[in-house]
Amino acid sequence: MIIKELFNKVADWDYEDVQMEYGEAVTAVFNIDDKDGVEQKYEVQFEEMADEDDLTNMDTPFLPNTGGVWELNFTSQVVGGRFNIKTNKITGSGNELLVFATVLDIIDKASQKHNINNITFGASNNEPSRVKLYKRLMKRLSKNWSIIPPAAVSAQYSHLADSKYQTWILIKKGN
Repeated sequence: MIIKELFNKVADWDYEDVQMEYGEAVTAVFNIDDKDGVEQKYEVQFEEMADEDDLTNMDTPFLPNTGGVWELNFTSQVVGGRFNIKTNKITGSGNELLVFATVLDIIDKASQKHNINNITFGASNNEPSRVKLYKRLMKRLSKNWSIIPPAAVSAQYSHLADSKYQTWILIKKGN
């Protein structure tokens, strides 16, 4: 099987209204059963960064396009769970390729529909499998996005140099 074919199948997903205390958010959700048949709800949220955090107000070599800067977050939770707890931990659901392909589809379609041209997101160094997954994600996105890798981000933003997190910046090409 060709690697590209692994990402052709995506889960059905839709936008969900989520109230934010400040700023704008675009949230997409999809459900997938895990390897034990337990339904998991996944949420992919783009949250517009507040002005004081906005890269357009910083001295940076990474020139964002129009449309503001959006932070990308992933969460999951057990559907119908007693406590309705969301987590950003790796679920081990056994469906990582379907989840990955769906997230790629959401990034592509949501960024077009909502004028999302600049994205930042991160992963903890304590989760090497997530860091590895995000590196794969970058390869898939590099056709349409300029990728600013963690080393370049932390070199520019000294407060991130000793961080336990790796931060990526994506800037949409062609705008």
